[in-house]
Amino acid sequence: MDIKKEAVILSSSFAVYFIVIGVVVAIFLIINILNKMHSHEVSTDSSVEIEPEWLISAVRIELKAAEGYSETAYRDGRQYAICWGHAKGIEQGETLSKSQCEVRLTMDIDNAIEDARVSVKRFDRLPVDVKWSLIEMAFVLGRTGLQRFPKMIAAINEDDFYQAANEVVNSVWYTRNPARVERIAARIRDESINRTEFIEAQQERAN
Repeated sequence: MDIKKEAVILSSSFAVYFIVIGVVVAIFLIINILNKMHSHEVSTDSSVEIEPEWLISAVRIELKAAEGYSETAYRDGRQYAICWGHAKGIEQGETLSKSQCEVRLTMDIDNAIEDARVSVKRFDRLPVDVKWSLIEMAFVLGRTGLQRFPKMIAAINEDDFYQAANEVVNSVWYTRNPARVERIAARIRDESINRTEFIEAQQERAN
């Protein structure tokens, strides 16, 4: 085989090699782009926003302790409620099992998170202690009730948590349930609350 033929074969081998490398790189880039597109679709869907596990646990414990528990429907203002304050679609005399009540509580917490997210535009960027208080407020008051605190929401959106806490305390709701509202305001006011001790204390209250 002469030198020219060897050169042609060598050149062809290099060409094939670089083509294969190019194809592999192109496939890798396409896969990477598709993965990023999928991740973006997931992250922009508010229904899959996930709060810290400890926060959901703390909210659950707090609500169980504050609401009290009943497997039989009871009168709660103008409506009937059951389990830990679940009121949607509940009628007089209705009963639910403990497992059914746990499911209702999970649904109510999910709804409260969504109500808080809709009501406070910076919700997903807030400190978790402030989120905690907003979720509890939404659970108790509903989306409409939470939105009746426009000065508190405005202060939170400006990172003025001290003033936001004052707005919670300076309300008719505080006069009806001062101990609970003060706890909610304290979490907004003081982000340095000792979460571990607080959760343990709430667990003792719930047991």
